[in-house]
Amino acid sequence: MVKPKKDKLVSKCVPAGDKSGEIDKKAQESAIFADSEGRIGLRIHAKPGAKKSGVVAINESEIDVAIGAAPREGAANEELVSYLMSALGLRKNELQFDKGAKSRSKVVLIETKRLSMEEVRSKLQQEIGN
Repeated sequence: MVKPKKDKLVSKCVPAGDKSGEIDKKAQESAIFADSEGRIGLRIHAKPGAKKSGVVAINESEIDVAIGAAPREGAANEELVSYLMSALGLRKNELQFDKGAKSRSKVVLIETKRLSMEEVRSKLQQEIGN
């Protein structure tokens, strides 16, 4: 039995209606997204230990957020939640960590009907450099 060479073996996952054979990475890995339950997700790259909390940049795949607390005993996570609540006008029960509570790459979910993805993006863009 002859095994195919690894470089000859091609496996593609093609979504319905996609003629190019490439998956839309932007939709799968964007910084602000909607999950299957209608919640708004934020992919955040946390930068703890800053002088003050704030959005540094919004990239295609992540939102860079400086956090004005040290990464010790959950202090940075608490400051991140507090900052997002203030910047987006949310209540504490409307924010939750989905992934990365102990990592710099985090996914935070927003569960509210009061804001759309566009409004969240706009509010975060207004925070850049403030």
